[in-house]
Amino acid sequence: MHHTLRFYRRHQGRFLRFYMLGGRLTRLPLMGRLVRNLAGRYGYNMHTSYSVSLAQAHNVVDQSSQVLLGPCRCRQVFHRCKAPLLSELVIGIGAQVFPQDRPGEYQPVTREQAHALLDECHRRDLFHTLMQCQEEFYALCNCCHCCCVPTRLRSEFGIRGTLVKMDDATLQHTLAAVKTTSL
Repeated sequence: MHHTLRFYRRHQGRFLRFYMLGGRLTRLPLMGRLVRNLAGRYGYNMHTSYSVSLAQAHNVVDQSSQVLLGPCRCRQVFHRCKAPLLSELVIGIGAQVFPQDRPGEYQPVTREQAHALLDECHRRDLFHTLMQCQEEFYALCNCCHCCCVPTRLRSEFGIRGTLVKMDDATLQHTLAAVKTTSL
């Protein structure tokens, strides 16, 4: 799986633009419904974002074996607002894969610094999403409604599988995964 995440990471900006193109294709007559269904299935099965509460986000940080701070790629690509760019906490397998492709872009942070960032982002009305590629959780992003690709795909184009609410069973699986992740 880490090979898939590594490929995604190398081309993340292109993927985000492609996802938004797919969203726009949902507006086409006849073809739109098919695109929406396929994109939703892809979201549920391959690349999902989970909306988490502030308490759940803090819990994920507490259980993560390593936490890195990096730029929110959605905000970096679409720059539709002035929310802080350095707001993505890379965890689990992401903490091992992401820095390999962009050395210097991700910096290790302490749990205390990660908690402070979560609180600050929450005060700025950013919301928290836990990113999953296939079976691996790789980032905890602090998102805005205007740049976040999963949010925009769901709200503007009705693609449901891109952003789902995290239930307690999934959270327990997540906590176990980010604690023991290795290549």
